[in-house]
Amino acid sequence: MQSTIRILAVRGQPEDGDDVGAVLNRSGEDFRVDTVTGIDGMVGRLEADADAFDCVVVDRGLSSPLVRDALDAVHERRPALPVVVATDAAATGVAADAIDAGATEVFQWPATEQATLLARRVRTAVSSAVTTARTLTPSEWTAVFEHVDCGVAIVELSEDDCRYRRCNERLAELAGTSVPEIEGRTPIEVFGPEHGPDIEARYRECLDGDEAVSYTIGPESLDGRVFHEAQIRPIGSGGDAEKLLVAVREVTSEHERQAELRQSRRRLRALFEHSPDMINVHDAEGRIVETNAQMREMTGYDESTLTDMSVWDLDRAADPERARSLWEEMEPGDRRRSDGEFRCRDGTTFPTEVHIRCLGVDDGERFLAISRDVSDQRERERELQRKNDRLEEFVSVVSHDLRNPLQVLRGALDGAAETGDRAHFERGHRAIDRMEDMIIDILALARQGDAVGEFRTVPLAKIVETSWQNLRTADATLVVETDLRIRASEIRLRQLLENLLRNAVEHAGADTTVRVGTLSDGFYVADDGRGIPAADRDRVFDTQYSTAPNGTGFGLAIVSGIADAHGWRITLTESEDGGARFEFSGVTIDE
Repeated sequence: MQSTIRILAVRGQPEDGDDVGAVLNRSGEDFRVDTVTGIDGMVGRLEADADAFDCVVVDRGLSSPLVRDALDAVHERRPALPVVVATDAAATGVAADAIDAGATEVFQWPATEQATLLARRVRTAVSSAVTTARTLTPSEWTAVFEHVDCGVAIVELSEDDCRYRRCNERLAELAGTSVPEIEGRTPIEVFGPEHGPDIEARYRECLDGDEAVSYTIGPESLDGRVFHEAQIRPIGSGGDAEKLLVAVREVTSEHERQAELRQSRRRLRALFEHSPDMINVHDAEGRIVETNAQMREMTGYDESTLTDMSVWDLDRAADPERARSLWEEMEPGDRRRSDGEFRCRDGTTFPTEVHIRCLGVDDGERFLAISRDVSDQRERERELQRKNDRLEEFVSVVSHDLRNPLQVLRGALDGAAETGDRAHFERGHRAIDRMEDMIIDILALARQGDAVGEFRTVPLAKIVETSWQNLRTADATLVVETDLRIRASEIRLRQLLENLLRNAVEHAGADTTVRVGTLSDGFYVADDGRGIPAADRDRVFDTQYSTAPNGTGFGLAIVSGIADAHGWRITLTESEDGGARFEFSGVTIDE
């Protein structure tokens, strides 16, 4: 045989970077490799000069039907030209079909040392083609029959009979019996009435169609434990009987892998559909191709509507140009996170946290987007920010406003130490009282964001009088003109009234008259002081706002917070005597 072997390599696609031609070129062998794409490319080269090649090597990129077409095309133009077919390990049917169609060698891909093994198969195929064309002797046929790795039998069929004329040890082993128990017997005698009739029916189906038949025996197989694949082919006739060649191989592991794959797909589908998160799959152009039940429930759209939408139709926060740029950078398995705002069918929106993963799929890039409604989380964040802001405000006020009475107290102590004058002690006590008032107000304001506690029916007049007694009211007068019983938190209502009454005494004067009366859906607190200018009424409930020289600025802010916690509305207006009048409406009144 010549030293240089001329090879025509047939690949499936032009972009196949590691096809058989490339593998053979790096094998180190004395090969001259011409690579063409597809069957049309192969036919063109063979028609140009079929004798220019010693071997054809078909790449794994061709499907089973195309491999058959390739083999037919080669045999039509040069019947003796050897053909080596490479197949993927997962493509279990391609190898059998290739041999069936006349392939000289079949090479399973991937394998370790691919170049070396493939080169060896090519040399073997070429060597076999040029060294012998003779028919095998009977002893050689017997050797092949007995040592092939699958179970083999010759079946003889007539109009009213079907018998095994010969079988090898491997078939007997697969059937769980012995060669003498098979040869000369019918399928019913060998495999019993449960399986025998079906097996004979397959044989006759093959004979009637005059073509090969392949089928799987299972899930209850020949020995009741494993799966088998049987291939049947007519091989001629003798007298009144027809003969079939039957080949049987065990395919349990393949079926188990397929079953595991199906189970895995079912589990993934269940996870997809029943996930508590919203899931959609979209393509590289942003077109939504699939959604799960949670996505449909949360947005209110049905599947057909969603799959007519793009990502930016659904997500108001998604920018098409930026999104496409991000997806182009992603490789299969890559993950990204983004914030979104989903638009529902009813026009409402809600914030989302979106996690995107690039999927590697056969029909183009797909992206899996898992989204979660973060409305509650955002509200908690806002509430936390409000609390932080209030804390910062308290710190600022305390650090600023407590400094003044502390300085007064320090000056009073210094004056008392120098002169012993009681006036200094009195000034120091007033500074201490001022700091106590501020601390009480700060604590009350800090608690106003908490729950108001249990509501119950309380007598408003009694709570007003108790609150008045807790204050230093000097010559001020309280007039209670209500007998309401209202639903409220007694403790928080007392805090509200104490701050409101103290505010009246501090701002209206020591001899003011404070009135508490009834409204149609609440109550009011009014004084006869100077009142509050209309321009300032929008600011009086802000912290640190005060018109009194020694005011803390917290009193009315506390009043506002407690009223909000009860669901009451406050209206500030002018009293009949020209003073301030605070009206509380929306109050639940018990008759």
